[in-house]
Amino acid sequence: MANLDGDDAVDTESLEGSAMLWKEGDVHSLPPLPIPVYSEMRAEAACGCSLVIGIIIVLVGSTHASLAITIPGKGPSDFMRMVGLTLIWGEAVVALLCLLGLMWGDPGVVKRTPETCFPLPDAVAERLHNGHSLEGMANIIEGDRVYCIRCLVWRPEADPQDACSQCCEDVDDTSEATHHCATCQRCVTNFDHHCGVFGRCIAGTRCSGNMLYFNVIILMAVAGFITCIACFFMGAVGSAPPHVRHPRVGRVG
Repeated sequence: MANLDGDDAVDTESLEGSAMLWKEGDVHSLPPLPIPVYSEMRAEAACGCSLVIGIIIVLVGSTHASLAITIPGKGPSDFMRMVGLTLIWGEAVVALLCLLGLMWGDPGVVKRTPETCFPLPDAVAERLHNGHSLEGMANIIEGDRVYCIRCLVWRPEADPQDACSQCCEDVDDTSEATHHCATCQRCVTNFDHHCGVFGRCIAGTRCSGNMLYFNVIILMAVAGFITCIACFFMGAVGSAPPHVRHPRVGRVG
């Protein structure tokens, strides 16, 4: 499972009533991160992995079966059979690699660092100093910046000098592109949605995050289906009797 953050996560409600002796610049002195809903994430991930592997087994098996039942010397040539098998196995390997990237890659979680956590907003610093919980507080907006009171991080703004901002027109220039996922319990940049099939936040652009993995998995499923159907028709033509494949039209008169 993807490492959402290096810090241990515990229930912040247990800290109610105890003053937090946080130190400026020390992220370890802050309250722990909220706990992700691991049971839901693992169930969704098991469903998604089973779905991808199941589709691969069906498509690869069907392709092999379609090309194996042909009559020798008829239908597709050995070269075409090799092309069909190479395509279906290539698509399967790419899908599996992207599945690994989706499961274990970083979707774009905003990590706790001295730069992202500090300076603390005055309201947050006061509550922590008095030992009060941050539960019920709304995110703090200061100008164009947003401070997430659950992750205790400043959400990043898009850097106009960043290469991805120049090549990807759909990059949001404000921190509104960052969202706190209720399931993963982390702030994720360029957030699109939390996938209930794979149990991961789907986020990023063509140059970052795991959006590319997600899209390629879908693309490989479509490509694999097309390859399987094409090989089926090649095998069906090769297995048909000659008078069915090439019917003769008799002369009249």
